[in-house]
Amino acid sequence: MGIPGVETRGPKGCTTINLMRPTGSSSRQKAFLGDLLAGRIPEPSFEMWQFPASDNVGEFLTHIGGNKDRYRVTEVRELGNGEWDRGLTVKWADELGRDRRLEAVGWGVKAGMHNGKPVFVVLWKKPEH
Repeated sequence: MGIPGVETRGPKGCTTINLMRPTGSSSRQKAFLGDLLAGRIPEPSFEMWQFPASDNVGEFLTHIGGNKDRYRVTEVRELGNGEWDRGLTVKWADELGRDRRLEAVGWGVKAGMHNGKPVFVVLWKKPEH
């Protein structure tokens, strides 16, 4: 992150991912995602992260602490007026999904730039059943 009011440019070949990290129990984390999609969280807080677009989803999950079997990362798309739409979900336990490059899942360098849409994701832990 930069200084407020100061324009910065990230490293070449990097993408910015806006990470929402709900707290509490795994049930509460899953409920956060449902509340967000239902429009009950109009202005969610998030962290901005920069990653090489050549990294895979597994490297991203490891770096943000989601590298355990029950963790998932779900893309959410901002529609405006506090409305969100659900996108791709990748489970840590899904080796094929983990191995896909950020660029390949649409979270690459063009996302969030000019006409691209910003990348927002929610890291959450699946409740035990």
